[in-house]
Amino acid sequence: MIVVSTIELAPETRIGFVAMRVADLEKMATWYQEVAQLAVLKRESDQISWEPGPINRS
Repeated sequence: MIVVSTIELAPETRIGFVAMRVADLEKMATWYQEVAQLAVLKRESDQISWEPGPINRS
């Protein structure tokens, strides 16, 4: 179970390059899309690259 508190970041907040190994890529992909609201830039069998900004929901 993942528990996330609600936090707000300033609009100018950005994430740089990050690399990590995870046991469950699908679970982490869902978290980054739904919670962190990042969009997939590129996906391969064992890695995912994310857009540096939020998902465009318009």
